[in-house]
Amino acid sequence: MKFENIKIKNFRNFEDININLDNKNVIFGMNDVGKTNFLYALRYIFDKDIRKQNFIDSDYYKKDINKNIEILITIDISDNNNEN
Repeated sequence: MKFENIKIKNFRNFEDININLDNKNVIFGMNDVGKTNFLYALRYIFDKDIRKQNFIDSDYYKKDINKNIEILITIDISDNNNEN
């Protein structure tokens, strides 16, 4: 499995980002630019216990709860040799 693309809209400090990913990626930056929020968006998708907590108003970009949060992840599973 390989991540190909991540799109995040209206989530925390991300108004609308679209990131194409490659084989290896490094996330770095100054404090308070969104590294942890980016990883939390991924965790929200892949961790059912996090999803049970639902969103609060501070999870929305500029607390605008009238716009939906979108987290879309495109993955490539073509390397999976398991027939099941």
